[in-house]
Amino acid sequence: MNRTSGRSSRARRTFTVTALALASLTVAAPAPANAASAAPAFQLPFPCGEKWQLNTWGHAPALDMVKEPNQVGTDGAKLIAPAAGTVVQSTFHSNAGNMIQINHGGGWFTTYIHLKTRSVSVNQRVTQGQQIGQVGATGPTSNGRPHLHYEQAFDANGDGRATWGVADSERVRPTFNGVEYGQSNSREWNDVASANGCSVTPVEGRLYREPNGTVAVVAGGAPVRFTSMDELNASGYEGAPLTNVPAGWLNTLPQTPRDGTYLRNASGGGISIITGGAKYDLSLAEWTALGQPASVNVPVRLINTYGTTPRNGTYLRNHADGSIFVIAGAAKYGLTPAQYDTLGTPAFTNVPIGFINKIGAEPTNGTYLRNPVNGSVYLTAGGAKYGLSLPEWTALGEPDSTNVPIEWINTFTAIPRNGTYLRNHADGTVYAITNNHKKPLSYDEWVTLGKPDSTNVPIGYLNTIPNA
Repeated sequence: MNRTSGRSSRARRTFTVTALALASLTVAAPAPANAASAAPAFQLPFPCGEKWQLNTWGHAPALDMVKEPNQVGTDGAKLIAPAAGTVVQSTFHSNAGNMIQINHGGGWFTTYIHLKTRSVSVNQRVTQGQQIGQVGATGPTSNGRPHLHYEQAFDANGDGRATWGVADSERVRPTFNGVEYGQSNSREWNDVASANGCSVTPVEGRLYREPNGTVAVVAGGAPVRFTSMDELNASGYEGAPLTNVPAGWLNTLPQTPRDGTYLRNASGGGISIITGGAKYDLSLAEWTALGQPASVNVPVRLINTYGTTPRNGTYLRNHADGSIFVIAGAAKYGLTPAQYDTLGTPAFTNVPIGFINKIGAEPTNGTYLRNPVNGSVYLTAGGAKYGLSLPEWTALGEPDSTNVPIEWINTFTAIPRNGTYLRNHADGTVYAITNNHKKPLSYDEWVTLGKPDSTNVPIGYLNTIPNA
């Protein structure tokens, strides 16, 4: 719709001359209907935050653009690349005036005419947001009215170029920030804001919306996407303001909340601390003792995706006394200051002692521990350790290991406890450990015992354990 008839009529007169004068330019086959699915992430060709009026007049899908409000500042306005590409035309055309065309790859082109100045040359590589010229009124078809005539095109016939200027060329509907324009003639879009070059800093707890309608809240620096408006409202965000961001912006953020993030179940009010890929549900007293840290409302389904034991190599600090624990194999080990220094003073998360107390003291079978001082790796099973040679570690598939103090490794015995099952990774034979001895099991014996889990170990380890 027109906001002021005077402004629209001036732009309309501009189009009338343009359409007639450009009719002599090359005509080519129309672009395929599915071309837009492969388009680059085009942004409006103007600096971040500027607002422009877009018109198709009678030459859809091409657009004429004038600056808001009321065209003030159109003449000489800074023109920037809507996406990265290579300049293939930069010239003065007898009808169009100063014009530029950019090849963005994948068959995609953009064309700009009536420019006041051109600041790029043919074969020059440009980045998104780089200035390529200024908006102007050059060429007789501009009718002396400053505006940008803009076209997006797709190389439908595969000849490596894109025609422009008239109907039935390779022009397609322009898309900016994921929103399509140019659907039909006599259309006008007012106050279209540019997101080109915008640097959006994610703010904890703020809602962001991409052009396709995806809404996410930032928690721990990561986007938590909502599956529906009902879920958004149920999480306590009904009526909350949304910050619009460019298409794909959410994917540029870390996708996992950082350690030490506090998530609040909006439906129940409970607050969980996240660290090492695990959650711990805080009591009111624990949350208070931690200083009542801020939390972000999220759907309970997200909180439920976390387990209860931090991943290997996580460091937890008892906020009450400052002691630090390293986690490996779902077990914890309390570090001395010297040990913590030897491990490189890694980052830790302050947690209640209740969280630490829920974690066991013995690693699960098949955990690999590494002495950072000399690099030796130990395999643990049934409360025992075995130092692997390099060939043995390689034969086992070079499994990941966790750096821990040698003092923790030295607390383990040499022979696993009764009821541990070891499997020779070379031939698959399973051995049962009883009274510091091993006994090979037949398949039937293993089945009778309920097919117990076993830990893959080198034959060298088995050879250190006496036969039953």
